[in-house]
Amino acid sequence: MKVSRLLLIRHGETVWNSEGLIQGHMDIDLSEAGLAQADGLASSLRKLEVAACYSSDLGRAFNTARPFAAVKGLRAIRLPSLRELCFGGWQGRAMAEIIRTEAAAYQAYSHPDGHGAPPGGESFQELRERVGRALRSLARQHAGETIAVFGHGGTIRGGLIDLLQLPNVARYSFRPDNCGVTVLEHAGQWWRLIAYNCRVPFGELF
Repeated sequence: MKVSRLLLIRHGETVWNSEGLIQGHMDIDLSEAGLAQADGLASSLRKLEVAACYSSDLGRAFNTARPFAAVKGLRAIRLPSLRELCFGGWQGRAMAEIIRTEAAAYQAYSHPDGHGAPPGGESFQELRERVGRALRSLARQHAGETIAVFGHGGTIRGGLIDLLQLPNVARYSFRPDNCGVTVLEHAGQWWRLIAYNCRVPFGELF
């Protein structure tokens, strides 16, 4: 049986990450620290055999993928389906401020069932379905291969919840770090979580 392996990698740090601002679909690029993280990731994984490299089309993910793709002799392919959750009118604001000033809307969004959405945004349920479809499609295209998928904290949470068939409330159990690597394997009907949120140096994990 062919085993597909997905490396789910969160983008490097941005200035908005350090300031605690919600990015969502806004195209915020990497900070100097984030660029260094991306280079370190590429160097650490340079010996890993990878068949393809995919990325969210947002700059912070794509520019994290680029050094890795260059080291592997690959082209990073942009996929809008790998974007972060759209936070609508909350983008560019601090979550602490939203909790204080829009408590009812925040409670609806954060409900354990995952069906609430920020004003003008999408729900976690919508995110998990979007990312789950994308990752299943990539696994079918690359049966028996290892691929790298660069995205966002929401991308990784949504992918894990959907592929592992977990309830939406489990999203609060996962908090991927910048340039953290999570590994999923697929063989037959089931997905397995092999490693979660690993950071450089990776040692012998892969």
